[in-house]
Formats: sequence, C-alpha cells, structure tokens
Amino acid sequence: MNATPDATTGSGSYSGRMATVAGKTEQSIREIPASVSVLTRQRMDDQNLTTIQDALKYVTGVQSVDYGDGTAYYKARGNFLGIQFDGLSMVSGLQYLQQFDLAMYDRIEVLRGPSGVMDGVTDPGGTVNLVRKRPQDTFHVSTETQIGSFGSVRQMIDVTGPLNKDRSLRGRAVIVGSDALQSVDRTRQKEVMAYGALDYDFDPRTTLSLSAGYQINPINGLDCGASGVTDADGNLLGRVQSSYTQNFSPSWNYSYTSLEEVNGSLVHRFENGWKSQTTLFYRHELTKADYAYAGPGATADGLTYYGKQRQRNTYNWWGADTSVTGPIHAFGQTHTLTVGANYSLLTGSADSGFVALNGPFDGQTFSLFDPNAVPKTDVPFTFGSNNRTEQYGIYAQARIKLLTPLTLVLGAREAFLQEQSQSTIPAVADWDT
Repeated sequence: MNATPDATTGSGSYSGRMATVAGKTEQSIREIPASVSVLTRQRMDDQNLTTIQDALKYVTGVQSVDYGDGTAYYKARGNFLGIQFDGLSMVSGLQYLQQFDLAMYDRIEVLRGPSGVMDGVTDPGGTVNLVRKRPQDTFHVSTETQIGSFGSVRQMIDVTGPLNKDRSLRGRAVIVGSDALQSVDRTRQKEVMAYGALDYDFDPRTTLSLSAGYQINPINGLDCGASGVTDADGNLLGRVQSSYTQNFSPSWNYSYTSLEEVNGSLVHRFENGWKSQTTLFYRHELTKADYAYAGPGATADGLTYYGKQRQRNTYNWWGADTSVTGPIHAFGQTHTLTVGANYSLLTGSADSGFVALNGPFDGQTFSLFDPNAVPKTDVPFTFGSNNRTEQYGIYAQARIKLLTPLTLVLGAREAFLQEQSQSTIPAVADWDT
C-alpha cells in the first residue's frame, strides 16, 4: 500500500517545509538553493482562495494582475513566471490563461528565479508548480459552502478513500459549482469543475496514478469599461461620472472558457532506494468571446462610439517526463543523482474579428448609460493563425554532500526549442520558424 499523504491538506499549517518544484523528489526548502514559497491548502481554505490569480497575490515577490476575463498575468523579479503540473514543465501554460479551480490542488509551490535545468527554455521569473490532491487510503469527505457579496454562492465537495479491501486501489473526486454576480450590474460568472483521481498499486513498489479534470467558465454581461471624457481633439478631460456598479457594455456580451485535462504517472521504487517515474500529460483549452466595447473617449453627457469584437482560441498541450533518482554512497556521504528527459508541445489556433469604431453602426453614437441599445451583429473572423511550440531535452542534477551541513548542487541540460507560426486568415500561408 503506497498511499502518499497530501503534504499540506489537513495539516493546519500555513508553512510548507517540502517542495518538488526544484527536482523530481520532495526536498526540504532549506536544501533548495533558490527562493521558494509554498501556499498550503490550509491557507487557501482560510482565505477563501479559489483562483490562481487570487492565490499568487499572497506569495512573496509575485505580481498577479487580473486581466478582467478570468485570466491574469504573473511576474517575479520583473519577468514572467512559467508553470509545472506536479513537476511536469509545460511551455506557455500560465500567462493570460484560465486555470482550474484551486479545489483540485493540495498546494502551490513557487520558485523565484530561472529553473532551466528541469524546465528548459522557459520564463526567467520563476516557476509555479501546481500539485494535485492525491487519493488517500482512509475514507474522508469534506464540503465547503461560500456565500459572498452580490448574491454569489459556491459549493465544493471532496471525497476520497480506498476502493477495495486491501486498499491497493484508491480514489478521489472533487466537484465545484459556483454562480457569482459581480459588483458590476448584469455581470454574472459561473463555474463547474470536476476532478477525479485513481491510484493503483500493482505491487508494494509500483504505483499507477491517473487523473482527469474538466471545467467550464461562462461569463454573461462582460463589461469592458468606459474611456474617459475627451474633447474634440481626443484630450482626456476626466472620467465618466457614474455609480461604481454601472455596466457600460450590452447585456449580450459573453465569454466562455472550457478546460479538459488528463494525466498518468507510473512510479517504481527499487530496493536500493532508487525511484523511476514516467508521466504523460494532455490539456485542452477553448476560449471564445463575443462583445461590444465603448470608446475611445466620450462626451460629457456620456455619448460614445461602440465597436465589436469576436474571438476564438484553442490550445493543446502535450507533455512527457521520465526520470530516475536515487542515492549514491561515496566518501562517507550519501549523495543524490537525478537523470531524465522531458518533452513539451503546445499547438493552438487564434481567430478574431474586429469592427472599426465607426461601424457596424454607421458612426452612430450610443449612451454609456444605455448600452443595451447597442445592437448585436455578426462579425466574421478577419484574422487567423496557427501556432506551434515544441521543446524537449535531457537533464541531470547531482546533489553532492561535501560535508554534513554543506551540499553542492550541480545541474546540466541539453535543450531543443522550436517555435512556428502560420497565418490562416485571410489566406493560408507557409509556416514561419
């Protein structure tokens, strides 16, 4: 029976002493020669942190800036952050992208500074490692209900336990549903998330782990805000006078995001203390939006042009990682060696359509205070592209004990990176590399 207790769930602690973000095994934060923070499950629960953009606002040295549509961008030390999922590095998987509800994760680990040995060519600001909840060998149910301002409600249920008598098969399921009105009138954001995980011990030393997640995030009445009052030359004179709840966009504004993810991992623990681990990962994300927006500029009485925008983006991530790690006894000390290879592929498409600010409404102005007068019209896609980013490499890390309190950490990587793009609208072009 190889059930691994969640590192922070149920610990009651705000501090995590171990992390996997800097290697393929858990290491004491004191033994990692970089700045590392761990946001525990207990802290996420106590502060009602349900999104990654809210959670990272509470991590030392991290800048988390909401983008207004359920996404955000993240920086540390002036540079963007990259991402790992249970230690598996993925290219371009964090910035301006929807992430799963935090109910499916045990903890969030953040390493500040580059981590090129394990992650390859990635963002130099650091790495965010999202560590999923694992099935447990004892039955447990937890539930959480949140009721918030403006009539929002959220319900979470987490069930885990053994699925056979000898507890070699264990399962976990997490379900979340939320319906949230916002401080801005007519803006409504919903969410449904389901996560399931299975662990099976083929024998006392070999464990297969499978997990899958699905989530949808529709937003109705998406508000793009209002530009300030300007004069005839476009000079800003001041802001539009209105209540803080005013929605300056029509009620038919809409955006939708769906996430699908599957993950599989096979771990074998050898008798001599060595461990091999192979992980496969796939994630699909779809985002689409159809909305009108005001501006630029408005008259003193709130009259302005409206434009129209339509978008549809798809992303597909494929990832694999295989490694062996274990102790080497030499010169009276125990050293640790890790050798492995990983692969990451992102393919995607982006289609968008824009209508100039003097159309499709023939230069007609509308009142910011009556945006529902703006008619809904079809906008064809006028720009389109395909994108492909592939990265793979082999890596090695050695932790050499020079003295009992002193460790030398050495790392090396051979990396390959290729980025390609192709225009598809208005005409299909050749790939650029």
